[in-house]
Amino acid sequence: MHYLNGINPDEISFENQVWPSWLNGPTQAGNPNCTTEKCKLFSSEGGSVNYVDPIDSLGNRNYWTFTRAYLRGIGDEDTADFIAAIETTTEKCVEINEIYGIENPSGAPPNIPGNYGVFSQHHGTTPGAKASQNTFPEELRGQYAGCVNQLHSFHSGIYPWLYFVILAL
Repeated sequence: MHYLNGINPDEISFENQVWPSWLNGPTQAGNPNCTTEKCKLFSSEGGSVNYVDPIDSLGNRNYWTFTRAYLRGIGDEDTADFIAAIETTTEKCVEINEIYGIENPSGAPPNIPGNYGVFSQHHGTTPGAKASQNTFPEELRGQYAGCVNQLHSFHSGIYPWLYFVILAL
């Protein structure tokens, strides 16, 4: 959509026909900057991608979270990349990182600093100013997929997420 059809990344929307309506609102997958079907990833007039729920063994939720984050060593480090993510368990997170050759400091997934950051955004709109809470840790430099722990005040600091880069900018 971005490279072939010239859709501005700040217009991309993740609304879809599979989710319940509350997930398609502007604070979740919807993007208020998207005013036509052409900027919707899951629309036949936009990205023409078929939404597929994550497999049960991946995570603790039955839907993807789409957001933007600053990933070191991927794209322009001053521009937030688009990622799809799902909350998972610490055990699965560590296992996934071992498969990808990612270091798990002290036997746990690397931490994203801050206590309410990347995965609380739930959508692909503007990620806000570059800050520690939306910048991935050094252990994930150049990794287009991996697992991190998002420190979070509601989850006693344990909040592991599996992520995949879907658009590097």
